[in-house]
Parts: sequence; C-alpha cells; structure tokens
Amino acid sequence: MRHQIDSLEREREALVLEAHTDTLTGAYNRRGWTLALAAEEDRCARHGLPAGVVMIDLNGLKTLNDTEGHEAGDRLIATAGRTLRETVREVDTVARLGGDEFAVLFPETPIDYLPDLTQRLRTALERAGVSASLGASAREVQGDLPSALTRADQAMYADKRGQRSP
Repeated sequence: MRHQIDSLEREREALVLEAHTDTLTGAYNRRGWTLALAAEEDRCARHGLPAGVVMIDLNGLKTLNDTEGHEAGDRLIATAGRTLRETVREVDTVARLGGDEFAVLFPETPIDYLPDLTQRLRTALERAGVSASLGASAREVQGDLPSALTRADQAMYADKRGQRSP
C-alpha cells in the first residue's frame, strides 16, 4: 500500500512539474512563472526583500522561421532557454512566457546588481549565437514585483529600439 501511495505521489509531482514547464526549453512556462512571481512577491513583502527581474525578447525569430523554417526557430528558442538556465543561479527562475519572450526572476537581488546580471545574460546568449533584447528592473523594498516587471518590459522594448537600458 505504501509503495502505491509513493508511486502516486511521484506521478502527481511529475504532472505538476509538467504543467508548469515549457517542453521546448525546460524553463517554466507562463503558468509556472506566474506562480513563482506570486510566491516571491509574498516572500519579499513579508521579509522586506528586493528582487530583480529581467525580460528577454529574442531578435529575428520571425525572420528565421520564415527563411529557415520553424525547426530552426525552435532550435533558437531551445538554445536560448538552455543558455539562460545554465547562466543563472539555482535559486533564480527562468521562464518562457510565450513565443520568443523569456523572463528571469532574481530573488534577493537589489537593483544595483542588475546591470552586471543583465550583461552576463546578454553575453551568454551572444556566445550561444542568440541575439536578444533585454530589460531589467527590481522590486524595491517599498515596491512590488508586478511594477518591476512592467518597468523591465519597458526597458526591454527600449533595448529593442536600440536605446540600451540596464
């Protein structure tokens, strides 16, 4: 009986993980990101902690899909996901939010650390052959993560327009 319960519990855990994971990249999907962001916001609010977020948009995916096919686009997305996951710490959260958009959550990370972290991500992606636009922001002690996410998204679009922001 105990073996069956253990087996069912492992199966349930695998299904929960699968429901929150993007199969192409191994990163969290939007559902997993939303849950991770909410949990971190709660933790930050309770303990007065900062947290950083970086938004990432891959450059040229549509053109790649149109010229070389969707398999080439999928390889680019998979490479980006793997590169991001390999570049961050264990406690950080990488998510593919959809299409060519990724996000990284850096717990207990103040805003002054974000330029270096963003550059580390940019450099790792470039070395992997992935062109991307990045934008970063932080949840300050008095702020919240949804606001930081909005600011990071705006910074990413500024980067995309060629106005690089940390």
